[in-house]
Amino acid sequence: MGVKNILSFNEDDFVVVAGTTITNDGNNEQNMSIAQVVGVGQEELFLKCSRTGRIFKRPLVNCYKIKSHPTVKNSIDTSSPVLGDLVLSYSGNRYSQNKKIIGILIEIIDNPPNDVEARILCGEETHVVPFHSVIVVEGK
Repeated sequence: MGVKNILSFNEDDFVVVAGTTITNDGNNEQNMSIAQVVGVGQEELFLKCSRTGRIFKRPLVNCYKIKSHPTVKNSIDTSSPVLGDLVLSYSGNRYSQNKKIIGILIEIIDNPPNDVEARILCGEETHVVPFHSVIVVEGK
């Protein structure tokens, strides 16, 4: 790796740390986390996990530096979908299949104690999805 890589990382930099889980059946699962550099070595970095605060080390080749001053949009400023908008819902996680629905937002359902949901008209079908999974593709 050499001196060039030592200079490319500095303490207090933020990085995306990549890893892989490999199973006996040949499946590979990509894992990623954001961490802050707390120590720079010749071939490895000591990192502090941004979620847990845990200190760990990883090879330089598994770390990708994040722009030093990223532009972050305040979540309060984001436009919330309104009835009649063309929306995209994307949901799923590592334990369930990803589901992508594009359609017209026709109903916002707030039925406590349940989470807020959205009803989307897609062709002749309607789908009820978590409201937090919806973004605006085009306003009405």
